[in-house]
This record gives sequence, structure tokens and C-alpha cells, in this order.
Amino acid sequence: MRKLFLLAALLVSSSAVGQNYKPAKFVDRGMPVLKVARMAGDVDFFEVAKNIDYQRDIPGPPTQKQFAKICQDAVKIYLKAPATAVFQKDSYLTVSYGLYTGTYSLVVSVDSQNSFGALLSTVFLCYGGYSGTAKSGTLLIHLLGS
Repeated sequence: MRKLFLLAALLVSSSAVGQNYKPAKFVDRGMPVLKVARMAGDVDFFEVAKNIDYQRDIPGPPTQKQFAKICQDAVKIYLKAPATAVFQKDSYLTVSYGLYTGTYSLVVSVDSQNSFGALLSTVFLCYGGYSGTAKSGTLLIHLLGS
């Protein structure tokens, strides 16, 4: 399996007085595959898609709860049976917001059926960057999955 790299989200420029939100840019920084410690061990994340996977126009910067919901919607796109998805409510469902970078991140754990009907548990790392004003803009999402 080829070695994959995690994309780091960097803000292109800082916002002026919090009224305008500049677009976040996803850049390959050559960081090694991310490992997230879990109770049963480490989880290696692979890149789900090469570019930003999902975007949504929203009325202003998202709250933590809105970002979590949008990430769950983005994750459902990659599931074989999205109707069977059950998102885990554990400590990994805490949204991190980079105040200086304008980016969001969230680890989402989901149980869903595969094409054979077996229940699988999958972990996704969701990165987001908001571009727009305080009243409207676009949230760009990039996913990494286990």
C-alpha cells in the first residue's frame, strides 16, 4: 500500500475585524499518515478523494453543531448503505476550530452496513474551511477515512 499524506489546512490570509472570512487552502505539507489513538489501538487514515470532497453554501460561519452535521452528511456520500449509518457519540465528536487558521476539524466514527449487509465501523477525519462573510459563504470539506 502506498504511503499517503495528510492534507493540512492553512488559511491564505487573515480576516479583517472578523467580518470577512478568507478561503482556507488545503495544502500537502508532507506530514506522515495521521494516527489517532483509540481504545483498541491506532487508526491509520487514508485519503478518500484527492481534492475537496464536499462543499455547501451556508448562512454564515458554522457553529460546532452545524459543522458536525455537515461532516456527517459528507460521510454518508461514501457509505454503501447511508440509511443504515449510526454515528457514534463519543469523545471524538468534538469539533476543533483553529481561531487563527479559520479551519475546523472533527473525527467522526460511524457504523453502517457494507454491500453484503455486514455491519462495519469506520472512522473519518473531516477538515473544513469557511469562505465568505458573516452572513453567507461556502464551507469546503475534505475527508480522510480509516
